[in-house]
Amino acid sequence: MPYKSEKIKLKGLQDRRKKLTDEQREEIGRLYGTGYYSLNNLAKEFKVSKKTILLIVNNKSAEKAKQYR
Repeated sequence: MPYKSEKIKLKGLQDRRKKLTDEQREEIGRLYGTGYYSLNNLAKEFKVSKKTILLIVNNKSAEKAKQYR
C-alpha cells in the first residue's frame, strides 16, 4: 500500500529524506567516472553511506533497490 507522503511532490532539499542535492549527485558521478575515487572515498567526502554512492553511480543497483521497495 503506497504511503500518503509519496503523492506529495517536494523540490530539492525540501524533502528531508534526501541526503544530497542534484548537483552533488552529478559531481559524485563525474568524480567516480575519473577512476581516481573509490566508493569509500566518496562516501566519506559527502558524509553518506557507501550504498548511497553505489546507487548513484550504478543504475542497475538503483533499479534493483526500487524493486524491493
